[in-house]
Amino acid sequence: MHVCDARRLCPELIIVPCQYDKYFEISKKLYQIIIEYSNIIEAVSADEAYIEISEGGWDSVKSVIESLREKIFIKTGLVILKDSQFINK
Repeated sequence: MHVCDARRLCPELIIVPCQYDKYFEISKKLYQIIIEYSNIIEAVSADEAYIEISEGGWDSVKSVIESLREKIFIKTGLVILKDSQFINK
């Protein structure tokens, strides 16, 4: 949602300035972690990517997802909510 639309819908909205240096620092860490899990990566933005982890069957995929979530949380504090591009989009 664009900020103008958000302000129109919520006039009491408080907008906190973005800390771009911190944002891109964490983004760099995120992509360094992702590269450990796959060499097939679709970078969508500084904080969103899709990775190919389908080799090894569904149990292997679930294991990779959990490992990736845990490592990302430990190294960046970020929480990953979606498991696949299909679910995400």
